[in-house]
Amino acid sequence: PPTMKTVLCTCPKCITNTVVDEYGNELRGRHVHPSTRTNHRSAAATAKATPTPARQQKRRARESDSDEPDTKRPRVSGSATSAPTNALHSRIILLIFLLMAWLHIWCGVSQEQVGAVALVLQIVLQAALKQPGLRLRRDVRTAMDTLSLEPTIDRSACCPRCFARYELGAIPEFCTHRESPRSRPCGERLEMVRHTAAGPKLVPQRLYSTQNFESWLQWFLSRPGIEDIIDKSYEHKRPAPGGTMHGIWDSPAWSSLGSFTTTQGNLTFAFFIDWFNPLTNRIAGKKISYGAIMLCCLNLPPELRYLPENVYFAGMTPGPFEPSVTTITNVLERIVDGLRAFWDGKCLSTHRNPEGRMIRVGVIPLQGDTPALRKAGGQAGHSADQFCAFCTLRLADIDNLNVHTWTARSGADVRAAAELWRAAQTKKARQEIFVEHGVRWSELHRLEYRSHVRFTVIGVMHNWFEGVLQDHLRRFWGLGKVPTQDSDSDDDVDEFEDYPDEMAVDNPALDDATVQIIRDCIADIILPTDIERPPVNLGEASHGKLKASLYYTLFAIILPMCLVEHWESSPNARDAELLQNFYELASATIIIGSFAVSNADADRYLDHYVRYRRSKRQLWPNLKSRPNDHYAMHNTDQMKFWGPLMALSEFPYERMNGMFQRTSTNGHIYEMDYTMLRQACKRGRLAAQ
Repeated sequence: PPTMKTVLCTCPKCITNTVVDEYGNELRGRHVHPSTRTNHRSAAATAKATPTPARQQKRRARESDSDEPDTKRPRVSGSATSAPTNALHSRIILLIFLLMAWLHIWCGVSQEQVGAVALVLQIVLQAALKQPGLRLRRDVRTAMDTLSLEPTIDRSACCPRCFARYELGAIPEFCTHRESPRSRPCGERLEMVRHTAAGPKLVPQRLYSTQNFESWLQWFLSRPGIEDIIDKSYEHKRPAPGGTMHGIWDSPAWSSLGSFTTTQGNLTFAFFIDWFNPLTNRIAGKKISYGAIMLCCLNLPPELRYLPENVYFAGMTPGPFEPSVTTITNVLERIVDGLRAFWDGKCLSTHRNPEGRMIRVGVIPLQGDTPALRKAGGQAGHSADQFCAFCTLRLADIDNLNVHTWTARSGADVRAAAELWRAAQTKKARQEIFVEHGVRWSELHRLEYRSHVRFTVIGVMHNWFEGVLQDHLRRFWGLGKVPTQDSDSDDDVDEFEDYPDEMAVDNPALDDATVQIIRDCIADIILPTDIERPPVNLGEASHGKLKASLYYTLFAIILPMCLVEHWESSPNARDAELLQNFYELASATIIIGSFAVSNADADRYLDHYVRYRRSKRQLWPNLKSRPNDHYAMHNTDQMKFWGPLMALSEFPYERMNGMFQRTSTNGHIYEMDYTMLRQACKRGRLAAQ
């Protein structure tokens, strides 16, 4: 198999060789370093541009051949033309290749259908340019190879039980990984027999794929203009302390690493991890889960930050099941290795500095929904006694609303407890440490410069929109299905605990008349075209799960338009209490959903949210508080440290999860993670071109 940093070169010099990939397939070409392949391609292009009698004779011979594409590099053939005409033809061919790649990668058009489109374009060009001998390479793989869309993806064997990694050339028969130094080896069989057209062969049971970070960073910085855009982050002027913050550049978080974020050549990234079902929520009853690990460069402005061409798709955890809270370390190890190597800096060739410049990389925010943060960060779950990653409040004291009585966790204490956990020799000892401290080991602790507690972001999308607001609408107002751990939702299944029969059914806040008023308002209200309208049959099962953005639309825009007038005019004393409770919730929603906040706004949010929780406890004394309610109390400190949480929300990452779900994989679970990762990387490189 190829080494970690080699790629397949199919230049005229290397195409005469034959190699065998890790699956036993024969390929034409030779494995070389990526820079060597670039040099070979440049030499081949120069040679092709130099006319020779022999080459002209071969070209004339090809004109008389059939329309079938040959096996050489793509070219336009025809009668001899002037240099400007050849340059025009090259640009046309480049555009056609871009179209072919876009149809296949973005639109999911099959290779055969893309070839048919290329044939039609060839006929059009022959007529338009009056060159009946013009030929196009119609294989989309050739187009993608010409455009250099192939990423450098490192693959290794992976234990299907504990996710321990093994190099492809040295796979033992059984997994030798131990959960703790004194525990038994995993013992899972690592290989299986696959029946192919060439006969049965032994292959790894699972393969784990990651995109090489250094290779991606080299490509990212080689793009024209990208360094000029990044430089603006170094020159940004922060507002005065306590002033309005419009993004992370204005926040204290941006200076939390000292002068790192303002030093030329230093790049700051956000680390996001989340699991999703590539078959969508329900297809033929199947429920599988794959994990996307992505990093975004925070030196880019928000409008460019989350474009596919600017996102580092680090890896995809193999399915069909998620790693556990302990085996997640085996998944993150290789990615952290790549990030850690760049903290001290490496010399990379960039567009402005082809001779090379020193590049350093740091990771500040860890993002994701609550279950993903618990796994990646080594934090306790919602049912643990020490359930909170930010303070030491016990689960029994979850209704304590006096934040001044809480003890905040420190990054040093958490790191020390995590080191104790890792050093423990037995699983029992590790469990005792976890119960005492609520902390496990996380691979992110190997990035020693990070403050593990402060650098964790509470996702506003899952915590507030799909957490607090959804819970209020369903469980307290009785409108819709109450989310439980048996929910089919992929996003918030672990955000809620299962409370049987816990719902305000005996004394619902919204009677039939009130529900009809809300539905009429949804149908009649005039909304801007960029704001999606909630379903007019809100509360019925037929409209399915609401998007997170629709909860904001409901509580910040639509419900204030109808419930305030309805409850204010009611003679019922309980309606007045419901109105006050709703007012506090809607006010907090408007603040946390804003793209500009100050410290004063964060304090007002906490005041509204505390009053909301107190009145909720009085209105529904039989309904218990949930851990998510407590997490939202920390949003005040989060806004003061990060700035507006909407600028660091999960929305853009969830859209990329949707992109993964739309990838054509033919349902092949064995290669599904590799296919989704590879196609996402290709989409980014194609979008850049």
